[in-house]
Amino acid sequence: MTTAASVDKLELHAARDTFRVLDMGSGLWHRQHIVQGLTQDAKPVQAWATDAKGTPIYGQLQAQVPMGSTVLAVSANAYGIRATVNPNKAVHPYLPLQDTGQLAEVVAEVQRAVNSLVSTDVLGMVTQRVDLCRQATTTEPVWKYADAMRTCKPPRKQVFPEPGGLRYGTAKQRVQTAFYDLGRRAAEVDGVDGLPDNIARLEPRFNGVEAVSKNMGIGTVRQLLELGSDDLTAAYVRSVNAEVFRLMPATAAQVGQLVIPYAQAVQELKVFIDAYGLRPSTALRHQAALGADALLHRFGSFDRYRSTLVEQGMERTGAWRVARRIEQDWKLMPTAKRKTSASAYLRELQAHFAA
Repeated sequence: MTTAASVDKLELHAARDTFRVLDMGSGLWHRQHIVQGLTQDAKPVQAWATDAKGTPIYGQLQAQVPMGSTVLAVSANAYGIRATVNPNKAVHPYLPLQDTGQLAEVVAEVQRAVNSLVSTDVLGMVTQRVDLCRQATTTEPVWKYADAMRTCKPPRKQVFPEPGGLRYGTAKQRVQTAFYDLGRRAAEVDGVDGLPDNIARLEPRFNGVEAVSKNMGIGTVRQLLELGSDDLTAAYVRSVNAEVFRLMPATAAQVGQLVIPYAQAVQELKVFIDAYGLRPSTALRHQAALGADALLHRFGSFDRYRSTLVEQGMERTGAWRVARRIEQDWKLMPTAKRKTSASAYLRELQAHFAA
């Protein structure tokens, strides 16, 4: 089962001139001096603001408000106010929100909490960061899909470890994507044990006002609440197709990119044909040099490989026999019997997350 897309992290920001701290000494705030070059007890020469009672504020103010299985983190300083929350965990420890109605309830709770600390228009706050997620039950344990995901690394991005999985892109890049085993992540990060090992999550993360606007078409909390579940899912699918599944044949036409591994394989095949001629033994030499798994990654299936051989000029019967022989040999491998083909895993993940 695959869930609809939901908001997994929400970071809001308001500029300095749009809010006023109500009462710094209310006990809700934790005060922290972060001015470079000052000792812990020293104060800057000038306060950056006063609260509603006239008390000067010199350092950064921080607060944490419990919400379900997470906290709302709020900080205020001379640059503005920031509020960060995980709406999914505000409702349930590991299940995504079921609809945007639940998101509206979480935002209402955030609004009440923030307004107990400062006076500001919470719904008018800027959506500084939005993470979307979908959750799916996979055929096999999630860790088996990791190698397939590594082959889909987006251009100009590296693969980094993530609790329970991996992440495309550094923390500073505007669009990142994470894939992980929910059970393992819940155990490592939240101390929640007992979840099965075949619950996968794929999360596109839009970090920065421009990234959120470009990928979701919104700029404020009010605009976010105007989106329905279909809107969130559509934005999610566009992102994962462009970032993760861009090389899959069904996706390439949609995102306007070439199927790079297939085009690369055709060029490789032509090199062998030029060297050894247009005969079945040439295709077998090509497969032996490349490896069956790499061949599957480039062509998607043995049938596609057969069709390509025919397109290059090989006689149909010979191409069919070559493709059948390669497939039969591949199926003898224990890894093939366990369905560890990268292309098979990618097709399953695409069916779960990109539809």
